[in-house]
Amino acid sequence: MVLADWIKQRGYYGGSYSLYSASYVSPPYSLRIVGNNGYGFLCDRPETKNILNGIIELWLKRDKNWGESGPYPVIVFRVNPPQWAIGNLYNGVGDNGCTISLDPKNNRVKYLRTSAQYWWHGVYSNIVNTVNLTSWHKWRVMFYTDELERLVIKFQVMVGDEWQNVCDPFIDDTNPHTNGIYLGFGAETYTTGVLFDDIKIYKLTPL
Repeated sequence: MVLADWIKQRGYYGGSYSLYSASYVSPPYSLRIVGNNGYGFLCDRPETKNILNGIIELWLKRDKNWGESGPYPVIVFRVNPPQWAIGNLYNGVGDNGCTISLDPKNNRVKYLRTSAQYWWHGVYSNIVNTVNLTSWHKWRVMFYTDELERLVIKFQVMVGDEWQNVCDPFIDDTNPHTNGIYLGFGAETYTTGVLFDDIKIYKLTPL
């Protein structure tokens, strides 16, 4: 990935990142985030801003599998202003945008509209049984406004050659943060790491 295209945001209590040549999808390296509260990245390319209906796609692996303590990967969108929540990256961008956070220890996914408004959905058992988090897999968050003016969020992973839902879709009747500008990703990692590679952003045509 080209780090010049991204705004780097460190967690309040620290964290670090590195270009990691020991494991990657596309050579010569991936991006590894470690340390308490980790790091977040917001894309600063003009063509990726102000996307209200889109897809964030990336490759991901972490040091620990399902049911084990370790990194909480997060994907964020409709972020405005360009900063993460003060505190831990597990809560994503807090009141500044929308966050999808994967909690592998408890096999669940968290959607945050704001720091005080959030919901959980359990990860489907077939995903836990099929997807090994310590290996590279392609993930994506798809978000769009439906015909009822609701925000629909689908968190998916590629299994074989098909996209499969990780959990039930989140549907937000308030369709929040429509003035959001940035999209991004990150992780709260504690003492173990999480790796990212080949991040792609797509714009969807509104329904």
